[in-house]
Amino acid sequence: MSRDKESTLSRRKFLILSGAGATSIAFASSAMGREAVNLLDPGNPLVIPQNFKPSIWFTMEANGRTTVHVIRAEIGQHIGTAYAQIVAEELELDWDRVTIDYPEIDANTIMTYGAQITGGSYSVHEMFDWLARTGAAARGILIEAGADLLGADPADCIARNSLVIDEVFGDEISYSDILSETTIDYEVYEEDLGEVTLKARENYRIIGTSVPALDIPEKVNGSARFGIDAYVPNMVYGKIIAPPRRLGAKIVSINDDDAKSINGYLTTLPINLPEAGLVSGVVTHTPLVIAKSFPAAMRAAEAIKVEWEVDGTSALGSEDLLAEAHDLLSKRTDEHEVFRIGDPKLAEQGAEKSFERFYETSMIAHVPMEPMSALAHFIDGKLHLYSGHQYASLIPMFIAGYTGLDPKDITFHPHLIGGGFGKRGEFETLILSSIAAMQMEMPVKVIFTREDDMAFAHPRTPTVQRMGGYLDANNNLSGTTHDIVGGWMGFYKIGLDFGMMPTVVDGKPEPSPPGDVEAFTVLGADHWYDVPNQRVCSFRQHSIEQTVPVRAVRSVANNYTLFAIESFIDEIAEDIGRDPLEFRLTMMRGLGHNAGPDANHIEKSLWPKWLNYSPYQKSSAVGGAKRLANVLRIASGVANYGSKVLPENAAQGIAISGAEERQNPAFTACVAEVHVDPVSAAIDVRRLTLAIDVGVIVNPDGVRSQVEGSLLWGLSNALREKMTIKDGAIAERNFDSYSWQTNANLPKLDIHLVENGLYPSGVGEPATSIVAPALANAVARASGVRLRSLPLDRQSLMNQLNV
Repeated sequence: MSRDKESTLSRRKFLILSGAGATSIAFASSAMGREAVNLLDPGNPLVIPQNFKPSIWFTMEANGRTTVHVIRAEIGQHIGTAYAQIVAEELELDWDRVTIDYPEIDANTIMTYGAQITGGSYSVHEMFDWLARTGAAARGILIEAGADLLGADPADCIARNSLVIDEVFGDEISYSDILSETTIDYEVYEEDLGEVTLKARENYRIIGTSVPALDIPEKVNGSARFGIDAYVPNMVYGKIIAPPRRLGAKIVSINDDDAKSINGYLTTLPINLPEAGLVSGVVTHTPLVIAKSFPAAMRAAEAIKVEWEVDGTSALGSEDLLAEAHDLLSKRTDEHEVFRIGDPKLAEQGAEKSFERFYETSMIAHVPMEPMSALAHFIDGKLHLYSGHQYASLIPMFIAGYTGLDPKDITFHPHLIGGGFGKRGEFETLILSSIAAMQMEMPVKVIFTREDDMAFAHPRTPTVQRMGGYLDANNNLSGTTHDIVGGWMGFYKIGLDFGMMPTVVDGKPEPSPPGDVEAFTVLGADHWYDVPNQRVCSFRQHSIEQTVPVRAVRSVANNYTLFAIESFIDEIAEDIGRDPLEFRLTMMRGLGHNAGPDANHIEKSLWPKWLNYSPYQKSSAVGGAKRLANVLRIASGVANYGSKVLPENAAQGIAISGAEERQNPAFTACVAEVHVDPVSAAIDVRRLTLAIDVGVIVNPDGVRSQVEGSLLWGLSNALREKMTIKDGAIAERNFDSYSWQTNANLPKLDIHLVENGLYPSGVGEPATSIVAPALANAVARASGVRLRSLPLDRQSLMNQLNV
């Protein structure tokens, strides 16, 4: 065995097309080494090998350490650990030598890494194939290099635990020694990734294990850097003064005479933006108080007097919006067909019985424990931004539009995020701090207080939904219609057409994307039940968008579409005397487009390629409705659904979900057990049983934690959270008026992860969406009262119980 020779492997160029469309990028970094002074023999310099970067997704060092580069935001879901497990599995790494980092973002990184966008429960779903294949490709390269150094046949060698092992003679060499003694010059073409051999699922050693999260030590010892921790020397602080309306208020004058005596107060900047800068409610006119400390800025904001000009189009309240939504439905104004199978009109004409129900959902908002913040530092013509954000690769484009800078002169330094599944896609603090830093010529850190955060909320749209159903002579559901009234998020207004979708007819998009319906406002409406005739329509309520900029709250539209669908299915079952479980299962045979694709089907994304879809990615929807029926059977069995021994005034309710969407479904079923006090109408949620099938489970503890969080989030949405508008402004400004779930009186959570070897789905959001309908169904069975609005209102329940 020889270990002292230099070996240079030079193969055909191995270039990969990243998710960034047709832009060609290097898959590997050529490791030529660098010279260092040899203190023992200054005339003969040492050559220290450069790091081996076989992929843009990870770097291997000669000291044996591998660093996985995480291009998604860390919001507490430990996505970096999951990514590292995928790479380590295929690359056969020693897990103890694996670390993660978060690359800086500039205008060019989207053309390298693809979009650094965290949302839709897509992080593992999008990146699993890329990471697995590039890890496997690097494993093959290292086996060839190691075999060459061992004097062995590569066919006789395997990789295991960061070693290349000659299985014939028993010799071995570490990755560290290979990279110390070898210069590897190897690049890859995208099509070569399709030829790599991935490990069989049964041979996984790291994927499927609950390894501790790699970022836990830093979070425990306080060294982890969250957005609120961002700091540069000599920075000052910015504090907004909230306008009297969420939208439609302009600054007329600012009187800061009473603030000038406050120690540390500097000035107040009037941030009046051009109309183009207000598009889609991205940011709002606001005075920005600048001071040497944030407490000084808070005191000054209280002392400053602002004169406002308000327009007449944004002064509506929640009741006004609700009434208008019902009016839009009755007149069928601004109707957009989203989804159609068969002909619901024929089902209606031939129906033995027809049903119509209306459901309402209120606004809810993210209220994360870490309020929004951003630090901007403009130096030498370059703008550096420090924050936690979910849409990192969009930041240079956005901020360039508000500052006049070239996007290439803007760099984003990502920080950890203290909560907010969707909230951290907003740009106010980044925009305000950037403008202020350039005007003040000093670093400015803008922090929202809780009141600021809620005054500038981007809540989930309020909705009114109409469900129609038609039964044939055999009491089979032959047709459904689903009308959804709500505000749109308007991402297309800021140049992002990936938010739009075409009408889908019989499972096929017509016309081709992007289409003219905003997808995010109708997710979940294309249910998995075998109903031969279906139609979904979206009604855009412009008055909502003129009053408050609505956005994505965890699980997005599934939170309200599934409440309507799953409540409606129960209502029909009750009316015709069928058990809700049995009724659902008869419609979950996986017919037609509900069958899901073949196991070898390659997913063809409707989204732009720069959103990171691998060209070899398998579908996570394999099995379709049959997998959904399976988790329903599991959850109902474990929960002993239909038990005759439940206490008086207690009952169980069920709901199912294929969220987040058909392209990325986590098949989920929930059984809720509740007790309703017949006198006080108090709803006591005693147990939530959930079964979820997400395909390959990378880290079971991580998945379980996300499901637990989703269930509790859904519980809070269902029973407590409600944001309202009064005279065009958010009425609730803190936790004294905005109620949410605490750790008191939590139900028992019984979670069952269904494991299989299919391509993974996302898990961060789906369980959120089925808690409310399962609870509503349980309450109806326990009390005889059907609640059709969210949150489930105790006073309404009491009134109906008394009747």
